[in-house]
Amino acid sequence: MKAGPFWTGLLFFRWYPVAILRVVQGRKNHQGKEIMKSCQVRIEGKVQGVCYRDYTARQARMEGVTGWVRNCADGSVEAHISGPESAVEAMLSWFQQGPPRAQVSAVKFQELTPPREFSTFQIRYD
Repeated sequence: MKAGPFWTGLLFFRWYPVAILRVVQGRKNHQGKEIMKSCQVRIEGKVQGVCYRDYTARQARMEGVTGWVRNCADGSVEAHISGPESAVEAMLSWFQQGPPRAQVSAVKFQELTPPREFSTFQIRYD
């Protein structure tokens, strides 16, 4: 029997989730655990008064990242994020765009070593 479009599609959909899983998992250390990463991040532009902290907290929880976010006196937003390397990279990518009304002009980050550990992701008001 000749494999037609149905079989081609079936094979594609059967293996497609496996490819996604490999991309999302990230690098692992010698014990098989995903490498942890922490970053201090400063986001500049029109990032206050647009719910940037709230959206950041939601996105961080979706990605499985812990840490905190706060507004700064100079009009920027500062965040400390920690978690699996792939999740932290996803957050750094998300910071470039931010929530719908934000206008991000720059995202500056510094990796923190050793990685910090936080129990949850919080919005700070200090």
